[in-house]
Amino acid sequence: MTLPPTRAIARVAWRQDRGNPWRSALVIALVALPIGALAGTVVAMKTVRPTAQRLATETMGSADIMIQGFSGNLRSGALVHELPAGSQVVTGAALYTQNIVRGSVV
Repeated sequence: MTLPPTRAIARVAWRQDRGNPWRSALVIALVALPIGALAGTVVAMKTVRPTAQRLATETMGSADIMIQGFSGNLRSGALVHELPAGSQVVTGAALYTQNIVRGSVV
């Protein structure tokens, strides 16, 4: 009575598994642990990293457009005429500085 090779290999594996159950559990754990750690890291990174929509909302607030660097010809009064009816123009000032030490921006 001969068995196909795959069935014979399965019988040997089954006997080893029944004889050493802790070794089988250790192999399963050593395979599952890195996969679980990698999946957890990916989920944590996607949770922490902000989306493009969130970055835009943090930068502009609820505005649809933000224009920086008004020229002498384009002031808020002139801008109102260029925008659709009902638009609001809010002006603000920001301070931008750079510290340069020995030719390097700090």
